[in-house]
Amino acid sequence: MRRKNANRMLQWAIVVLAAVLVLMIGTVLLMETRGREGVPAVQTQGTTETTESTTVPPGTEGPTQPPETMDPALEGMFELETPYCVLYFPELWEDYLVINPVEDPAYRMEFWCRIEEDVCYPLFTVSFGSGEGVLLGEVADYEGDPIGVYLECHSLDEEVSGEVRQTFFAMQEDVNELIARLPFYESASEAEGDIQIATPYGTLFYPGQWEEWLLVEQVDGESHTVGFRAVFETARLPLFDITFGAEDGKSLGMVTDAQGNEIPVGIVMYELDTEGLSEEEQETACAMQEAANDVIERLLTE
Repeated sequence: MRRKNANRMLQWAIVVLAAVLVLMIGTVLLMETRGREGVPAVQTQGTTETTESTTVPPGTEGPTQPPETMDPALEGMFELETPYCVLYFPELWEDYLVINPVEDPAYRMEFWCRIEEDVCYPLFTVSFGSGEGVLLGEVADYEGDPIGVYLECHSLDEEVSGEVRQTFFAMQEDVNELIARLPFYESASEAEGDIQIATPYGTLFYPGQWEEWLLVEQVDGESHTVGFRAVFETARLPLFDITFGAEDGKSLGMVTDAQGNEIPVGIVMYELDTEGLSEEEQETACAMQEAANDVIERLLTE
């Protein structure tokens, strides 16, 4: 009897142990399933892959687009659209400037100075194709074709004084900034390297091979003078002057201004003082002075 009871107890113990073992296995499987559910899955062509979080080290990011840079010559300038090209004028005067575009008979842009409320003073006018004032030269339009551009500066009444007068002339003087940024037409000779020099009476051309040492000065008085200078490290030599409108001295020829008037052209040659210059600099100065013949020939034959 005791042996039967012992066998029954052993059987029950085995059953209990088996049940505990099944329960433990189920618990482990359940925990693994829940762990997998906590990892996000990425679908890739019908398969499931787990993603891993990665950190990109500083400085190893992909290439970025470099920022656009502005042409240094246009910094501090604002644009004025015309049918032929873009004009640029200093932003300094933007609040004082009034623009009046006119299309009859030819396109022109009138620049006005407004300092006082409802009072404007005409500064200058830029015209294309034809116009009053002086011919600055030819600019290349949006198609690259040449068209003449004219500049007419206006005077200010004598009774205007003080700050208004000072501002007016400061703005008018900055027309030189506008002229310096005109897209002058590049002729065949310019493409070969000639330097283009705009004057109120036409364009002068000078051999571009001497550009490194060339300084050009323009002075307007009883006559308009364009001075050519050679600049070296230790010296600045006057080479020659081209004069327009001088009544004294010998005239080399005549040019026609924008109003159809004939203007005499003259030249003044200077004796070169080459003391202290190297042999190479002396040769350069002489060649630069001889280029006066090219300037005069181009001016009087075109």
